[in-house]
Amino acid sequence: STGNLTGWTLNTVSPSTATASVINEEGAVDITNDDGEHWHISLMQYKISLINGVRYTLKFKAKAQASRTISTKVQLNNEPWTSYQDSVVVITTTMNTYSVTWVQTETGSNFKIGFFVGAQGINDVWFDDVELIADGPAATFTFATNAANGSITLSPAGGTYDAGATVIATAIPDAGYKFTGWSGHLSGTNN
Repeated sequence: STGNLTGWTLNTVSPSTATASVINEEGAVDITNDDGEHWHISLMQYKISLINGVRYTLKFKAKAQASRTISTKVQLNNEPWTSYQDSVVVITTTMNTYSVTWVQTETGSNFKIGFFVGAQGINDVWFDDVELIADGPAATFTFATNAANGSITLSPAGGTYDAGATVIATAIPDAGYKFTGWSGHLSGTNN
């Protein structure tokens, strides 16, 4: 079943049941049956546009009937259902501000963003002031190489990468030479 809450859609998968409403200007999810799957009760927004390489923050206020966890989710809204951000957040009985940040890795306009609130029993949740903030381009770093008597390949190729990216450097010695080790910010003798 589904229900609307000012641009938000409440989704439930049977046998889980819940309703959404506005109480004291806060979005309330009243959970009436929870089958134990966190995604079987979700509050989502659809058709969200995101840009590759931009750092986003999902900022929101939340509280619950009793302390519990919820999951934040940013996902492609069609196959292959790629997840870009999936965090577990502990919320309490007091309305507090929470945030999760990620760097988007794909551009498009068919993403969904929201909260999985199942798997915690009959434990209602309230939300307020939900914001999606584009913090600007992700931090980058430059991987500069210098090799005597050989070359270095980088995978993926390039030289400038988003912070947190994995880059594999491979030394290729010239004929008659042997790789002996890395120096500078890299160390060790494994190639």
